[in-house]
Amino acid sequence: MIEIPVCGRWKRNNSLFMRALVDDEDADVAWQYIWRLSRREPQQVVADVGGSVIVLPSLLLGLEGCEQRLRVEHRNGNSLDNRRRNLQVVSLPERGRGRIPAGLGGVGDRS
Repeated sequence: MIEIPVCGRWKRNNSLFMRALVDDEDADVAWQYIWRLSRREPQQVVADVGGSVIVLPSLLLGLEGCEQRLRVEHRNGNSLDNRRRNLQVVSLPERGRGRIPAGLGGVGDRS
């Protein structure tokens, strides 16, 4: 596991630099770019490349430029932890189902 610098200064953290974790086998890919936290919630580790934005976990899993209905989520909720064991690919419908609070009357219950 290695740490790569991430420029931070958005809502979550006032420090100028933070560190993102990636696996050793992803180090060569990760070191090719200058990373920052996205301005949008949920914050992600991104890089600006030629007028477009690439997202670190999508790049590591080979999803960059793939179908937009697929997303990468962090199992532990920490967007700075981009080790492969912490990343999972989900479709947008799956992602939505995972965010419905359980036990609230009328929420997600259409019966």
